[in-house]
Amino acid sequence: MILVDDNFSTISYAIVYGRQAYNNIKRLIQLMLTGNVAGILGIFLSTTFGTLLFGTPIVMLNAVQILWFNVVSDTLLSVALGMEPVDKTVMKEKPREKSESFFGNVLGINILVNGAMIGLLAFVAFIIGSFMGEIVRKPCLKPICIQFKIFN
Repeated sequence: MILVDDNFSTISYAIVYGRQAYNNIKRLIQLMLTGNVAGILGIFLSTTFGTLLFGTPIVMLNAVQILWFNVVSDTLLSVALGMEPVDKTVMKEKPREKSESFFGNVLGINILVNGAMIGLLAFVAFIIGSFMGEIVRKPCLKPICIQFKIFN
């Protein structure tokens, strides 16, 4: 930190905004990784269990849907999370240890558990909709699906 003056309020101001930036980055990473874990799990489940349920590997999300999910929805939510106002209680937090992991304090566990729940529920909704006849099942002819078909 480079100090322009010897005023203590300048130091505390810099600490407040630095901690808020760190918290915003943590929220953004949690949002994006949770969504990506859910998407990967949903695609994996639909490809592997689609063979068992429907006789052919099916794809829950196609490439355009994944692109839409990553570019549009994550971008708009990230901008909103990144512009959050400063939390008034940020100075009451204890300083972080140098050795503290970025994914410490259950952030990594939250990402995996929430992503798994979202992916599993999306897969269940996909299967229910597919059996109700509302979802068109398209066979997956991509190399990864053919690999699953060979080994199943």
